[in-house]
Amino acid sequence: MLTNKREIILSSDEKFAEVDGQRVRVKSLREDDHEGHCWLWMELEDGDEYISYDDGQTWQDIDHNGYW
Repeated sequence: MLTNKREIILSSDEKFAEVDGQRVRVKSLREDDHEGHCWLWMELEDGDEYISYDDGQTWQDIDHNGYW
């Protein structure tokens, strides 16, 4: 499984994200879990989506084939 990690920095109010140096408005940011495994899911207004398994320390692209 290949994952594409991204450098993403959230603003303190979580309304904007800086993705690879570009500022984009956050459309939604939510926390989910399954059987004790937690993750953050972020959707940006430009349509990009990212997932973090370590409370936002690192982010990666979503694998829409179900392997995320």
